[in-house]
Amino acid sequence: MDYFSDEVRRSKVIELLVLTRHTMTAFDWESYTQDNLTNYLLAVNNIPSNELKAWAHQTFEYIHYSQMDQNRLYTKAVSDAINIIDSEFVKNVTLEDVAGRVGVSSQYLSKIFKEETNQTFVEYLTNLRITRAKEIIQTSDQPIKQVGIMVGYKDPNYFSRIFRSVVGISPSDFRKNVKTRLSSKD
Repeated sequence: MDYFSDEVRRSKVIELLVLTRHTMTAFDWESYTQDNLTNYLLAVNNIPSNELKAWAHQTFEYIHYSQMDQNRLYTKAVSDAINIIDSEFVKNVTLEDVAGRVGVSSQYLSKIFKEETNQTFVEYLTNLRITRAKEIIQTSDQPIKQVGIMVGYKDPNYFSRIFRSVVGISPSDFRKNVKTRLSSKD
């Protein structure tokens, strides 16, 4: 950058920032009007040359941190673990199995999973299963025993206990409440 004139340097920085923002945020260029771009370019053009480098650094940091907050990015291990859980929750998913598949120890996955999701591995799996069970109960007449099996619980009594502990009522009472609400809307 030191070899370029101030005008070329400014142009390159702006180009790099626009490309970076586009890449990181999958920016919707259709909705980004010409006025916004023009105002942005005018504002950057008014930054003194000796402050341009610091401005570019701050802008990159802003793009980076706003993207992290926006998408709540997880480490690769946690992201991969979530993908495995989300796609295989009906199977016998264990922390040890998932940790092995994502290439970390179960202790490490347990620690970072809790830090990044604010839930333990088991809490995440349980909440996912119960959320899916509620959806099935609300949209079908499947027997409660079958619903439990459909979301990964082989023992219907255990499924009912877990459902009650998460939702506050039994799966049967949940279904009754749903039907009552639906019939009262008619």
